[in-house]
Amino acid sequence: MIGQFALLAAEKNLSGAYNLADRNAPSVRAIGQLVASQLNRDAECVCFDRPAQYTFGANPLAIPQPFILSSEKAEAAGLPNGLQDYDPGSYLDWLMQQHRKDWKALFPTLAGYGYDLFDYEAEDRFLASL
Repeated sequence: MIGQFALLAAEKNLSGAYNLADRNAPSVRAIGQLVASQLNRDAECVCFDRPAQYTFGANPLAIPQPFILSSEKAEAAGLPNGLQDYDPGSYLDWLMQQHRKDWKALFPTLAGYGYDLFDYEAEDRFLASL
């Protein structure tokens, strides 16, 4: 999708920065709820201030302020962004097929974050203490 967008921009001799974004810009909580629904699971999102000694709950989508990308500039230039409402279906289907593979090999950028993105034991201990 991004490659196709870049080719169209090059054909139109456009320059500059253009955003490509999901149209409905879901929050981290909304993404979690969509994922749970796609997996036919009930899940409760629990919001809390994470104590400094814990890294669980940190993720690449968690930022201090709302951050929304707009594709208006691309659309005004006649470049259809081709993105639709956020739908985790195809991504989750692929991820479920990878369940026995080493996630760090599949996602080396995420593996390089410097903390365990999937420290479920620490998360469970903390939630049990609430």
